Amino acid sequence: MTNPDILLNPDIREVKIGTRQLRSLTIYPLSIADQQKASGMITEVMKYFSEAGEKSDDEAFIKNVIGIIAKNIEKVLKILCDEDAVGKDILSELTNNQISEIADIVYEVNYKEISKKFQSLFQGESNLPWERSASTLSGDILNTGLTTSTESPISEEGSP
Repeated sequence: MTNPDILLNPDIREVKIGTRQLRSLTIYPLSIADQQKASGMITEVMKYFSEAGEKSDDEAFIKNVIGIIAKNIEKVLKILCDEDAVGKDILSELTNNQISEIADIVYEVNYKEISKKFQSLFQGESNLPWERSASTLSGDILNTGLTTSTESPISEEGSP
């Protein structure tokens, strides 16, 4: 019997895995602590992306990315899912498409929105006055109608 007062996280997702017979695998959102545990793999993949760039042909690029993911996927899945559900040989149950689907879920649930928020924070116009451009600030200054003369001052006789 379930407790009606318990709220489940709406970010929990189900994915079907298996090569012959499908079974459900529950993917939970990452906590900050879990993100730190998984960051090694993410950093390795990002480093490879930045280093390989256009230097690598598609086949070698995909092979290396899959190698990085395969090396770490069991660790990451044990963070994302119930450890019992992952089992001892999860790689034998996963296809490339299923790994891709899991990666999409992880990105969408854990990184997509925060990425958008950080981008909007660092792009566009800031609301902080010291970060706004001079042209923007000039519109904020009260126009009093006073003008400043550009002529040099006339010296008075007897002045030092």
